[in-house]
Amino acid sequence: MNADDVKDKQGIAAKGDGDIHAEAIKRFSNVMTREREQRQLGVEDAKFAQTQDGQWNDEEEDTSPDVPKYTFNLVSAAVDTVIGDQRQNDISIRVRPNGGGADKDDADIFNGIIKSIQAESDFDSVDDAVFDETLNSGYGGYRVITEFTNDDVGINSFDQVAKIEAIDSAVTSLYFGPSKRYDKADSLYAFLIWDEEIADFKAMYPDATVTDFSSEYLTENSIDTGWFGENSIRMAEYWRKIPVKRKIALLNDGRVIDIEDEKAVLDELAQAGIEIVRQREIDDWQIERYVMNGAEILKPVEKWAGKIIPLVPEYGKITNIEGKQYVRGLIRFAKDAQRVYNYLRSTIVATVAKAPKDIHWLTPAMVKGHTERIERMNIDDSPVQLFNIDPENPNMTPTRTGAPAIQQSLIEAAQTAKLDVQMATGITPGTAQPSAGTDIDRRSGKAIEAQARRGDNGAYTFMSNHALSIQALGNVLVDLIPRIYDSTRQVRIMRQDGETEEVVINQTVKDQNTGEDVIVNDLSKGRYAVTVDVGPAFATQRTEAADRLIKLSENPDSPYAKLTPDLIVKFLDLPGDASDELHKRLRGMMIREGIISPTEEEAEELQPTEAQIAQQQQQQAREQAEIDLIMAQAMQLKGQANKSISDAENKDVDSNKKATEAFESLINALTKKQEMGYQLTIEDSNLIADAMVLIEDSADVLLEQGNQVQ
Repeated sequence: MNADDVKDKQGIAAKGDGDIHAEAIKRFSNVMTREREQRQLGVEDAKFAQTQDGQWNDEEEDTSPDVPKYTFNLVSAAVDTVIGDQRQNDISIRVRPNGGGADKDDADIFNGIIKSIQAESDFDSVDDAVFDETLNSGYGGYRVITEFTNDDVGINSFDQVAKIEAIDSAVTSLYFGPSKRYDKADSLYAFLIWDEEIADFKAMYPDATVTDFSSEYLTENSIDTGWFGENSIRMAEYWRKIPVKRKIALLNDGRVIDIEDEKAVLDELAQAGIEIVRQREIDDWQIERYVMNGAEILKPVEKWAGKIIPLVPEYGKITNIEGKQYVRGLIRFAKDAQRVYNYLRSTIVATVAKAPKDIHWLTPAMVKGHTERIERMNIDDSPVQLFNIDPENPNMTPTRTGAPAIQQSLIEAAQTAKLDVQMATGITPGTAQPSAGTDIDRRSGKAIEAQARRGDNGAYTFMSNHALSIQALGNVLVDLIPRIYDSTRQVRIMRQDGETEEVVINQTVKDQNTGEDVIVNDLSKGRYAVTVDVGPAFATQRTEAADRLIKLSENPDSPYAKLTPDLIVKFLDLPGDASDELHKRLRGMMIREGIISPTEEEAEELQPTEAQIAQQQQQQAREQAEIDLIMAQAMQLKGQANKSISDAENKDVDSNKKATEAFESLINALTKKQEMGYQLTIEDSNLIADAMVLIEDSADVLLEQGNQVQ
């Protein structure tokens, strides 16, 4: 660390634009001195892997003029393999409460806002671009920006939203000051560099002081000529952190506020019963952004709302040796093996091309009179060729000695070089191909997965660092969101399954128990931790979940058969809205059957309308009338049964049968009442008991009569 870096650590920074520009130029020079070599290697790596003929250099062209320059790009295939794995996995930002009054509901709102920001930013494409560049060059990066929203008629509002962008060509555009952390969150400054065409620059900055970019002018005015090209100008966003003192206050509702930022509303808070409990002074950082070129600061300073510089780096593999940091992508150490492979394969092609043909050997006497036909032998491909018997060699026929064979050593060396590329990248095939003559891989699924994991080991560091960068991106967003989503407003949040809903944040409502004003969904309250979850993409998770639930419910006697239908349908990928509609119908049926409990929304939807209530009342009236009729019939049947029993006591067999039938009809009538959803009354139970006694008495009479007959 040099003297200037020590000053940076002490927070020493100039205040005037001229001094700030000088500070930025010096800091950038220090960064380039420290990182220029690694950045150049990163550019070479990316060109080597992804550009046409990028694997042959000028020296090889001069030293091997007789060898064709063919490229058999194995390293690009290795890069594509890792990219394919990354595309199939999803790294999700997870916000969790971490004290200070934070709660899970607000953490869920943070998660929903971040998912919504990602959707608005087309984050899948952003994420893919960053990972691709990191894999090729060793460097990638994200940035977070803020924008004012537009209302329904296209007029800008005062509400801000955050968006995420990929940093183009981070290997030559994203630089940080000295730092010990992977995410560079402890760095005091950062640069984002790009080139602007001179004509475009003059149109964008007509008030710029320096418009003469000739080398003579720049040299005479001691301006760094490295910032200016023949047709373009190097531009930079210069981000810096400056130390500040802040007064914070703890309110009696649990919030911690910046007194300076909130002083305008302190009176209103007091009127609402929200008062300061205690306050103290803290050391903090202010983030500033300047737009500049090599000659001057071009825009007034912009204050960033957050406390973290909104530039997030991503690195491939990092190694620190004797205080120097080395960064590389996937292919750095495979380049030599790839060059050897290209050379050997090109040599094999050249050898085959230059090798003599498998010619026919004949004497002059043999070809006499057949010269033209024999010369066209390879062209005409005639099945019959004529020749003469040589009188001097009557036993001799045309002979072929065979084409010269390619040296086996060249083929073996090329195969070794190919293996060296695989070893250097750490990327090997995840599963072996089936043996010749078979059409399936007979290994177990676990064995295939285990070998696939071994094949992925070379990419693990890249995926791990990718997750670290997304976690750092989450930290920037969690730091920023409460500062720009700071008013009462309706925001869209998105769940993991892609469903969205509108919620109101920072809304003041009256507490029904205490009568005091409280803020609902206050995102500035509490502390939150950011983690990441790494797993299959959500679409893959849905498919796997559906498969597992189907297996659980295959047995009709299993409780899962009744409990899982709505979940299975939810995870099925059906056309259009079929899954949602079928899921809704199934849940309604399961709720009515008492299998599952309704959500608050479902309970509200299931509340009957006035028309439905009237219809239900009419139905109940009809059912009650039917019940009354049934009971009247039951009483009549009871009377008939009693008369039949009385007759049965006079030994009348037919009367006994009639009594039994009457009581059976009585029981059936009461059973029908129960099936209609009405509980049996005590009177009903007494009727059934009387019926059973009378049936038993009737049975005794019938039995006695039977014995007498015998």
